[in-house]
Amino acid sequence: MTIKINIDREPISKGLEFYQYDTLTLEPEILTVSGCNAAGKTQLISMIYNDLESRKETLPTNRLFGIMNHSFIGDKSSFEGKSILLSRWNGYSILRNCDDDRIVEDDIYDGLARMSRSCGEYLLYTFSAVDKNVRTIVDKMKELEVAISNFELVLLIDGFDDGASIPMIAFLKFALRKMFNAYKFKNIYVVMTANTYETARNTHCINVITGKNIDASTYDTYRAHVFDTYQYVLMRQQKQEQLRHPDE
Repeated sequence: MTIKINIDREPISKGLEFYQYDTLTLEPEILTVSGCNAAGKTQLISMIYNDLESRKETLPTNRLFGIMNHSFIGDKSSFEGKSILLSRWNGYSILRNCDDDRIVEDDIYDGLARMSRSCGEYLLYTFSAVDKNVRTIVDKMKELEVAISNFELVLLIDGFDDGASIPMIAFLKFALRKMFNAYKFKNIYVVMTANTYETARNTHCINVITGKNIDASTYDTYRAHVFDTYQYVLMRQQKQEQLRHPDE
């Protein structure tokens, strides 16, 4: 089974094309989204989330989206006859949202704590956050005698590999796959941003700008694709300046 996502080519400013495709098809696997900084990886994760949210009343039932907020669970009826959209998981947290009025004091302390952690501590935090929230959902479903095997899970992860070493990224990907296999959902769809070659390696990886598959079998081929996105970002920035100052 697949999920088709509608893509807005110009999500920031009309006349400024971020993406070169109109739809993105998700399959039950780990899909990594690759590109240089400012290429639009985080924006794409947000777009997937927003598209699913806008269509949640018409999407197939028995599908859970995201993983951070399990407050929707009341009784067994919470899982019946509806698509449930939870918030995406964003590893950047306060580092990407420090100007948001919704930030509360606890978020600031959490962000500072992450910044002061070692690489290993950060990845342990990352894995624990995902595992804890998925497990909360699973435990509640078991408690309410809801058949987990009837449900599909869609997990959107941003900032998975930020500042991590190669061995730790490899181990965390292995741990995620083991974790997903243990939950026994009908299908699990994972979309995560890739800031490193090790994250993209051995996954279905796409170029965030073109939507086309990336050959991530070797570092050199992966690096060439990332460089292509960098060239495109430079052209996009020039176009942005022209839109801001059309008379110059």
